[in-house]
Amino acid sequence: MNVSARSRLQRIYQVADVLSRVREPFVACRKGCAACCHMNVSITSLEAERLAKASGRRSEALSTTVRHIPEEFSGTPCPFLDRKGVCSIYQDRPLACRKHASFFTTDIACRPPAMHQIEVPMLRFGGLDEAFFALSGEKWPIVSADIRDFFPKLCRR
Repeated sequence: MNVSARSRLQRIYQVADVLSRVREPFVACRKGCAACCHMNVSITSLEAERLAKASGRRSEALSTTVRHIPEEFSGTPCPFLDRKGVCSIYQDRPLACRKHASFFTTDIACRPPAMHQIEVPMLRFGGLDEAFFALSGEKWPIVSADIRDFFPKLCRR
């Protein structure tokens, strides 16, 4: 494929958005809900680079993957969540955000401490994930970490 990595990533995001629209009637997620923006959000260095460009913010250059226990960022707002609880990068949000959804009638499964105690139904995005990880690891090994690792100066802990 002679298409840039950014263009292919955009296409992966478009497919994820189509899948999100299909599931919309079945999830609690609605505009104005930001409960899921207070949990771990794993992104790759490719996405961090894209977010840095889109937001005008500098991201940390991580050379290795950083793993966290699931509870580490519970309740900590995403660095791109503004003071009014609105995602400032919604059009450019990472794949993890595009895929996340609560199949309950409320956001209860997205709120601490329930987010780590309730078994939630999940949709699998196998082909989309395969394309994403193939793209992310194309030029170099995949480096992933929480969004707060890539953008620590924006965090309000």
